[in-house]
Amino acid sequence: MPQSRLRDNPTRTAAPSGMVFTMNANLSAAIASTLARYDLLTHPFYTAWTRGELTREQLHFYGEQYLAHVAAFPTYLTALHARLPEGPTRRAVLNNAFEEEADGRSHADLWRDFILGMKNRGGMKNIGTHELSSSVVNEKCHFDRSVPAPREHAAEKPASSFDSSAQLPEITALVTTFRDLATTASPAEAIAAFHAYESQVPRIAAEKRRGLRDQYAADDATCEYFRIHETADIHHAAVWTSLLDRELAAAASQGPAALASCEEDILRGTETAARALWTALDGIEATRTQLAA
Repeated sequence: MPQSRLRDNPTRTAAPSGMVFTMNANLSAAIASTLARYDLLTHPFYTAWTRGELTREQLHFYGEQYLAHVAAFPTYLTALHARLPEGPTRRAVLNNAFEEEADGRSHADLWRDFILGMKNRGGMKNIGTHELSSSVVNEKCHFDRSVPAPREHAAEKPASSFDSSAQLPEITALVTTFRDLATTASPAEAIAAFHAYESQVPRIAAEKRRGLRDQYAADDATCEYFRIHETADIHHAAVWTSLLDRELAAAASQGPAALASCEEDILRGTETAARALWTALDGIEATRTQLAA
């Protein structure tokens, strides 16, 4: 009977995201190592953001591209929820989906506020008087090209240089990856993937919001998505961690072979999700650098 390569005494080990795992030390370290290799805050696109090196047009392009993942995220969750047996894990996944889409304004609509803020003067503090209401944001996913262009943070190329109507293949792959994980992967693998994503979000959101305020004079509406996720996903990541522990405990009750398989699923889900998120930014950064050349 195969034994897990990750056997060790239970411990609590901090991951780069600040989350703490209650599981064996080797598995915890392996998850942390994977998240460190794909630490999104070290990606060139995000480091350029925090240093104020991106133009508002580039941020607008990023926002329109990444909307596909943000808008699809609740559907990943409901797809996983639909195939789980009744119990605490299924309820926790559904609660996460509710918070994403139905608890106040949807997170996709908050993301659209960010997109709009990067396109229009209304998204900049103390610049002009143009303001758009939330109802306009909700009604327009693709924004009116007649709205006056903002005074840009840095030297810009013409607006036509970025075509947001065509989804980058890396973004398509990101959505497909998460959808496949939610619909076909084992529960442990899918939960690990969601943990890999949401455990990184709070500190990324904090850095993005700081960059938007300090480098781009973004207003509160433009920053609201990131403000909410600085704290909301601390809770979500903690829930995913507890669900991983639940999966491990259930597997352990079935014997060493089941536990070893569960641990491998967790590592595979972490790697798959983290790599897809990083690669999506690769596509956006490649477009940015090609057009800047």
